[in-house]
Amino acid sequence: MKPNESVKTSAVEVKALQTKPPPRYTEATPLERDGRRGKLVEDDELREAMREKGLGTPATRASTIEGLIYEQYMVRNARELQATAKAFSLMELLNGLGVPELTKPELTGDWNSKLHQIQRKQKSLDEFMSEIADIDPAHC
Repeated sequence: MKPNESVKTSAVEVKALQTKPPPRYTEATPLERDGRRGKLVEDDELREAMREKGLGTPATRASTIEGLIYEQYMVRNARELQATAKAFSLMELLNGLGVPELTKPELTGDWNSKLHQIQRKQKSLDEFMSEIADIDPAHC
């Protein structure tokens, strides 16, 4: 269609449907989504790095989930994991402070990629730690 182009409607059908929310996260979700890792990352290079490597191991992901539950950022409700008000407040705070990078998977993907470089001796730990120390405090 072109702007201001008129169309002729030959029939109208009304359907009473309801949308269905996406399924809630469970403890298995990080593993199930492992094949689609990097999907939420906007940077092409980081997305590819995450697609190749993922984020941690199953054990570290399980440990991260347990840590989030322990710190009350998530609650376990039967088999589902639900974010708490504390988690939403932290996200709002970080965005409000102007550091949305800390709320995005790109940072984790970038650091994970650099840790893999250290493992392959392509980067030194001191180099990585220096990069972290050099992060502009105005953005943290």
